[in-house]
Amino acid sequence: MHFFLYLRIAAILYLMYALQVDAQTLRFTSLTEENVFDKQPVLSIAQDQRGQLWFAGEYGIYTYDSEHIVDAAVRDSAFQKIGYITKIKINKENHLLVATATNFRLYDLNSRKAVYDGDQPFDKKLVVLDMVLTDKHSFLCTSDGLYVLHQQAASYRLEKILDRKNLQSIVALKNDRYAVTSSNGVELLTYHKKQVKDMVNLHMPIGLERERVMTCIFSESKSLWVATKFRGLFHYDLTKGIWTNYNENNSNLLSNNVRKIIRDPEGRLLIGTLKGLSVKGHGAQFNNFKHHARWGNSLSQNSIYDLFIDNQKIVWIGTYFGGINALFPPLIKLDVYATRSPAPFQLNSDIVGSFAESADAYWIGTEEEGISEMDKDTRRIVARPQVAKSNLVKDLYVRDGKLYIAQYAGGYATLDIATRESKHYSLHEDAHHIFNNVFSIYVDAKHTIYLGTNLGTFRVEEGEKPILIPELSPFTVADMQEDKNKRAYFLLNTQLYYKDLYGKTFLRDSLNNLAIQGFCIDDNNNLWLTTAESVYKKSTNGELIQVARFRENMLGSPIYYDNKLWITSKNGLVYYDVKTKYSTILNQHDGLPVKNLQSARGFLTKDGRIFITTLNGLVSFMPKDIRFNNTIPHVILRNISVNESVLPVDRIVEDKENTMYEIVLAHDENIIAIDFSSSNFIKPLKNRFRYKLEGFDKDWIETNSGKIRYTNIPEGKHSLLIYASNNDMRWSKSPLKIMLVIRPPLWKTWWAYLVYAVFAAAAVHFLIKFIVEREVLINSEKEYEKKIKFFTQVSHEIRTPLTLITAPLDEIINETAQQSETQQKVRRVKKNADKLLLIINELLDFKRFDDLKQQLRKTEVPLKAYIEDNFYLLHDLAQSKNIRYYIRRIDTVGTFWLDVQQFDKVLLNLLSNALKYTPTGGTVYLELIDANDSIEIHVVDNGIGVLEENQFKIFEEYYRESHTEDVIGTGIGLALSKEIVHRHNGEIFCSSLQRKNERWTIFTVTLRKEYQIDQPNSIDFVAPSTALLPLATYRKHDVQEIILLVEDNPEMLDLLIHLFEEHYTILTATDGVDALEKARLHLPDIILSDIMMPNMNGVELCQAVKTDIKTSHIPFVLLTAVNDSNVQLSTLTYGANLYLVKPFEKKHLFFSVYNLLQISQRNRENFRLQATVSSNESDNKFIQSLDTLIENHLLSEHFDVEFISKQMGMSPPILYRKLKAMTNLSLNNYVKTYRLTKAKELLKTNLNISEVAYAVGFSDRKYFSKEFKKQFGMTPSVYLANERQ
Repeated sequence: MHFFLYLRIAAILYLMYALQVDAQTLRFTSLTEENVFDKQPVLSIAQDQRGQLWFAGEYGIYTYDSEHIVDAAVRDSAFQKIGYITKIKINKENHLLVATATNFRLYDLNSRKAVYDGDQPFDKKLVVLDMVLTDKHSFLCTSDGLYVLHQQAASYRLEKILDRKNLQSIVALKNDRYAVTSSNGVELLTYHKKQVKDMVNLHMPIGLERERVMTCIFSESKSLWVATKFRGLFHYDLTKGIWTNYNENNSNLLSNNVRKIIRDPEGRLLIGTLKGLSVKGHGAQFNNFKHHARWGNSLSQNSIYDLFIDNQKIVWIGTYFGGINALFPPLIKLDVYATRSPAPFQLNSDIVGSFAESADAYWIGTEEEGISEMDKDTRRIVARPQVAKSNLVKDLYVRDGKLYIAQYAGGYATLDIATRESKHYSLHEDAHHIFNNVFSIYVDAKHTIYLGTNLGTFRVEEGEKPILIPELSPFTVADMQEDKNKRAYFLLNTQLYYKDLYGKTFLRDSLNNLAIQGFCIDDNNNLWLTTAESVYKKSTNGELIQVARFRENMLGSPIYYDNKLWITSKNGLVYYDVKTKYSTILNQHDGLPVKNLQSARGFLTKDGRIFITTLNGLVSFMPKDIRFNNTIPHVILRNISVNESVLPVDRIVEDKENTMYEIVLAHDENIIAIDFSSSNFIKPLKNRFRYKLEGFDKDWIETNSGKIRYTNIPEGKHSLLIYASNNDMRWSKSPLKIMLVIRPPLWKTWWAYLVYAVFAAAAVHFLIKFIVEREVLINSEKEYEKKIKFFTQVSHEIRTPLTLITAPLDEIINETAQQSETQQKVRRVKKNADKLLLIINELLDFKRFDDLKQQLRKTEVPLKAYIEDNFYLLHDLAQSKNIRYYIRRIDTVGTFWLDVQQFDKVLLNLLSNALKYTPTGGTVYLELIDANDSIEIHVVDNGIGVLEENQFKIFEEYYRESHTEDVIGTGIGLALSKEIVHRHNGEIFCSSLQRKNERWTIFTVTLRKEYQIDQPNSIDFVAPSTALLPLATYRKHDVQEIILLVEDNPEMLDLLIHLFEEHYTILTATDGVDALEKARLHLPDIILSDIMMPNMNGVELCQAVKTDIKTSHIPFVLLTAVNDSNVQLSTLTYGANLYLVKPFEKKHLFFSVYNLLQISQRNRENFRLQATVSSNESDNKFIQSLDTLIENHLLSEHFDVEFISKQMGMSPPILYRKLKAMTNLSLNNYVKTYRLTKAKELLKTNLNISEVAYAVGFSDRKYFSKEFKKQFGMTPSVYLANERQ
């Protein structure tokens, strides 16, 4: 009796458990967002045209886009201070209809702004109890009747179509028929062509008007469902006209306060109540769902206000104290058996490693608790620990009613399923031997057992001992399967081997050397193989093809069923439709206990069920019951941020389909972040995105994050394309397109480039112009240089004959002193020659100033007297032309620092020009005016004048006025004057003055006083006043000196010979080569040479003479017409003693030569007396070499003239003459003088006189004393006594 009591109690408990399981088949998901949305009241739910969900209740309104719940009032100011929200709806225009406790408002969700009624936001004082949007009309159920909301233009208008008190809800029936609930009960009406007619009251059985609070009405084909606040749920049969009431008293309905009724996609009638969710069952029975604190998938709170089905058939449940709940469609139906499962469906270990199927049961091998048995029909699980010797079961195989078990550290075992008799076998007598670690087991049709161990594969024939198979060793066989033809396949070390049932050998299937990770065999004996990333199929005809590739994944074991592949992998369970090529991955978000299934194994049962072994339980499902989410998602743009700030909506241009946006950004808005999401709400954590910024990204980028960030996008137009997938890898067909228009910076705009182009064109123009003008200028300068060079060369050439002309004129004038007529003619010749010389000098002076080579030699000059003296120099010329010539004003201005020689040219040029261009009877006058900080010199005339437009040109070189061509001139006088004045830090300019019908030309020279205070570059120059005597009075030297004259011009050479022949011996040469030979041969006392000569010019001759030790002592004078400071400097550098410019004064040249010879004579005398050396480096080396030679051979017997000349590299005559020219001593006398000087030094030591005499080469002491006295004026004894005193 007790047994039956226990049996009844067990049956009741099982029935209660079964009812509990049935009751909790609905799994609810609660949505929260930290610090944003956590159990806020949700009184109404809606979905906009973009797919976003809107939750509203009390004073909050929120949006959900599959990733985040956002407080709309925080994001957009338009949704702030709306009021107490009771209902929301969203129409096709994506306008949000909001009902508050007192008002009705409209918002445009595209622009995130209020809809306007005229110039004011649409806001009506109206108590809206419900809103219903049909295909034709938008109805508002209010406290005073029924309204229709009509759209007109960009706004709306309200029309009241029915007066009723507390009209609470409306539902559409058929053919413009509607059912409404109000204080009058439930009524039927027709609304057609804006008219309400055919009103019928259904006489709902609620007597008291105050209890007629009908919160919702729901219609089906032949019935109405009405929710009430106080009387529960009513059903009305439209065919029979019968009301049925379900309440707490006559059914298990959770509450009489019913708020919402819908029928879900599964066909269930869902009733939201004050106390939870009731699902209509059979008759008066309801399946009820309430909040359970210990069950994670129960309702978050019981007080339900709204039920809403979105476009993915998800049921959203709004609660008052628990926020939002979601009831997702049961697409993926997985059964998981684990230690956490309720009994009797509970495993004794979660680590499941093997699986096998017998006729009535499934056998489950774990790696902790041995074997469990699952009943095929009831799914009840019973542990069978006694079957296996070891708890670590690695593999199971069933053949002919017998279960074969592979064990770690236990060998293998068999179980007769019918008798439950088990047997245990070891491969080695030591239980812990490695042979007993069996990882895989297979039994063929002949009952031959194959065992995979650490050391290889063993074969066990019935009744025989295990034998190691060499072909399948030494690696462990990972898997063994057989096909329909009894061929066995062995997976060993990523290679596949096979053996026919009656075959004797194991053959390796090459499979193109693929590294096989797993395999399965379908009913047609095709092999399905997996590598690390790919799936292959090998047909029975031997054809091997790649079926699919799964990048960024690692594949495991495949299962083929109904043209579908199920593959374990690192990322989950891969599904692949071989026919459509569609694939997706199931993971923990789909109910799998783990994500990584790479080491898991799959098994296909005879009835088409798949089992997957995992480290966290056993998964079971029927492939035909798996439904994937085929709803194609689209991308929802959340917001765009620029430089870390959200971009205002009015800067985002949107198309009507909400699939394309355009934003225009400045060049410095270079940090762009885009937030987006997928419209898929089912398992949103599996949503993925694919995007590419065209022209910026090389490849498509795939990610599971709805955030993109770009920096430094170049200016221009860029298209950002974004695709989204749902949880089952269904990708959106068209992308969200965002046009990013990056405006260039100011300096890169089109008009900036236009400006650049203009500037570039202008630059090119000016560059070309510059190049052309530069070329013209260069050519002009070249022509100018040629002209100057021509003038200079001509001047040089003229100077030589001019010298030949002027040189004898002075002599002729002296000789014809008594012949007045002849002297007058000669003086006229002399005067014109001097004038010609003046013109030539003017040309050369201008050239020197133009080259900035002319140095000023300033002296302090009393300016008033200086001006007067120069002015009156031309008084006679003015009188000869009958010109009024006077000084109009002259102030006392003190002294000025001027280069008198150069400034004379300025004054004389201005005055002579004034006289030259002033006709007879005209006026020329001068003014010297003290103007405070400067002085001004005015030269004024009333001559032919200068045109006003040409007054600045007349200071240009070679410029002459057209009306002055009949007057002789070079055109450089004023240009030279301008340069001289500027070098004196002054200014010169020309101006005109009209006075009493006369035009006066004024040349003004301005000298600033401030430059007269300090004159660092000025040179005081005082000319000697000593009168020169006639050349004949200068005495000749005792020995007549030799002068070498080098000149290629015969006339000039004759002039020079005539000048010097009375006083010196003359040698002549006509070029440098001839002169150098004669200088080396004769060693003249002085050389006079021209510069411009053939073969070797004067400068080269000078260098050759001064660098030759034989001739380096000879003074050298250069005569030239080249007045160039650079040439002068170079010749002086080479050792020239004097540089004279043609034409020259004969006396100047004569005395220059005379003085140089005098200096040489004095040097010789000084050397004899003082033993000095020359200033010439070559001469110094010569004397030093000679002194060293004497020093080294003081006591030598062979030290004579021949020895010395050989050692010095000179012939005796040359050596004699050079030494004589330098020291006035013969070679023997020089040697003797050196020895005596040396003796004088030795006497200061401890040596006696005899020792000293012998030390310096004197063998006779008396002769030494005699010569010592002759040299120094005292004997050695007296000198020694004087030194001691």
